[in-house]
Amino acid sequence: MPASGPYSQNSPRWPEPTWATCRAVGPRFRTASTPASTAGSAAPARLPHAALATAVGAPESTVRRRLHRLAAGGLLRTHATVDPRLLGLAVDANLWIDVPPGRLAEVGEALAAHPQVHGVFATSGPCKLLTTVFCPDHGGLYRFTTGTLGPLGVTRAETAVVRRAVKRAGVLLSTPGGRPRPA
Repeated sequence: MPASGPYSQNSPRWPEPTWATCRAVGPRFRTASTPASTAGSAAPARLPHAALATAVGAPESTVRRRLHRLAAGGLLRTHATVDPRLLGLAVDANLWIDVPPGRLAEVGEALAAHPQVHGVFATSGPCKLLTTVFCPDHGGLYRFTTGTLGPLGVTRAETAVVRRAVKRAGVLLSTPGGRPRPA
């Protein structure tokens, strides 16, 4: 008789109270059953299969198989967040850029392909694009503005240098003393 039940190989998905409610929260992993008082001390997102199986109450082999299936289906991706200063990129800047409406897509795609750009967003209002860049120094930011934005036909750019980021792409960053921020 084939195995059946919520955790069997024949089960199409995890039961609702476990897998569907598991989510990555910054560098933490928790489920809906994690009490709010312990959410900050939840296990790291890089859990081994055995620890994840214990956390969701499923056999390790099922957890391993389901994770491989999710990854193969493009539903699970690995993302590493690196402090740009470790890569020699000490200046983080936001640039509000104005371009003619007919060139918005072209300029946005060109900026998105640039290696120093880590975000391009179409906006409404006086500026049509918000671009976020990492540069090695202020001279590099100047060169980006003149050498990259100028040839693209940008008519105006307002620049704001980010002094300190508290959160990037959903991940809380360390405090200045190097201690992890509470989740």
